[in-house]
Amino acid sequence: MRKLTGKVVVGLVVISLLIICMGNLVEAAITTYTVQPGDSLWKIGKKFNTSVSYLKQLNNLWSNTIYVGQKLKVPATIASVGWVYTVKWGDSLWKIAQKTGTSVDAIKKANNLYSNNIWVGQKLTIPTNPTNSSTTNVSNISQSDLDLLARVIYAEAQGEPFEGQVAVGAVVLNRVKSPYFPNTIKGVVFQKYAFESVSNGEIWRNQPNATAYQAARAALSGQDPTGGALYFFNPAKINNPYSWIWTRKVTKIIGNHSFAI
Repeated sequence: MRKLTGKVVVGLVVISLLIICMGNLVEAAITTYTVQPGDSLWKIGKKFNTSVSYLKQLNNLWSNTIYVGQKLKVPATIASVGWVYTVKWGDSLWKIAQKTGTSVDAIKKANNLYSNNIWVGQKLTIPTNPTNSSTTNVSNISQSDLDLLARVIYAEAQGEPFEGQVAVGAVVLNRVKSPYFPNTIKGVVFQKYAFESVSNGEIWRNQPNATAYQAARAALSGQDPTGGALYFFNPAKINNPYSWIWTRKVTKIIGNHSFAI
């Protein structure tokens, strides 16, 4: 009986560790950079397409002071960033590729799959696709735009699954590309009445976390789980049965949000 109990305990520990590892997979696109002579946080941020504030948060820095030889955590290159998708009933690699804007071969390569067989509940890393025509050139995105996109993602979708956070970022970028909205991230975010978090000031109350920045980068690299949505809303918070939002066609439901065109 004792041996059986021990095996059960060990099994539970292993399963728990696997779950934790899967849950943290999104955060794993981090590498180490050694500070060189002449470096500053601003210069390092430019090298890795990130912001000074994100570097400070990632490395628990309270000031901008760094020293030669210091090891800093930095985001992996934008091409290597991915996010995690959980396989659902009826899914196939082809359907998942269509929904996430990538290819079957790219998904198989990212997950070391040798066949198209998948199972419900399986966690798949969805790679970014920097060659996708809808991809935003991250080198043209300023630090302030990255910060602003992360802020609106955090304010609008904190507590939502990572896929849902990427989706909010994708909605912002879809609007930038649409002729019916402002053509800059700043213009879209601050368009009057566009986002509740801007109207009520929530966007400025908290610093976005590492996951929000990761979601912003994933959206900027071309990930769009929404299928081109221009709107998102929480149905539970829409009390008016005649609201215009009900006239929009829903393309995807992720967490508490419905995404629509």
